[in-house]
Amino acid sequence: MGGGTCELPPPTTCPRSRLDKTANYNISCVWGIPLQGTHTRSNSHNVVITGLGVLSPIGLSVAEVSASLTSARSGVAMIEAAPLQKRFPAGIIKQTFDDRFTKLELPYLDRCQQLAILAARDAIHDAGLDSFANYGQRAGIYYGNVAGGKVTEQAWYQQLLVDSKHASRPFTAMAIMHNGGAAQISIRHQVLGPVVTHGSACSASSIAIGEAMRAIRDGYLDIAVAEVPKRR
Repeated sequence: MGGGTCELPPPTTCPRSRLDKTANYNISCVWGIPLQGTHTRSNSHNVVITGLGVLSPIGLSVAEVSASLTSARSGVAMIEAAPLQKRFPAGIIKQTFDDRFTKLELPYLDRCQQLAILAARDAIHDAGLDSFANYGQRAGIYYGNVAGGKVTEQAWYQQLLVDSKHASRPFTAMAIMHNGGAAQISIRHQVLGPVVTHGSACSASSIAIGEAMRAIRDGYLDIAVAEVPKRR
């Protein structure tokens, strides 16, 4: 689970050469006729990454992940997926984060949404921000998520198909929505512009990052949170 904020730098402090050294993007897009009054490719803005946050199998902070990468530490381990008897190799975050949320919040937050909120919070604070209210509709969120809400969804199947319960627990619908993490981030940090969730399989992560960059580059936004959560 990773999050990042991107924003427009002052032109005098971020020449193109610095942008190229900051991050590499592999973008596939369809160019069309720009709308009247919008920015075009010829007068695009430079974009920089100003904050990072990450929760992953190889670390719960940017520093921990960096250390794991330089030491070649793997985050893959053998796990069990009940009721299957076989064990599977997978990258998994072993820690739980329920203690980071209140009893009123937990019923409608799936584990995926918890991770999204915490990673985004770290990235936003790393950028020196907390609220985006001052940006109005010039701030946005681009969220890539394929199967968020799976922990709640599997529990729901267990209740219905195995335990023969005929009603789901309250707030199940909110916890399994794939856009739930993006919605939570926007509410908590007052992001008033576009809040977009991409769900195109494994490419959802790169699409979210690329679309956030493009929105700033082409003048639609001044700042954006790019959130790239995985399933669990």
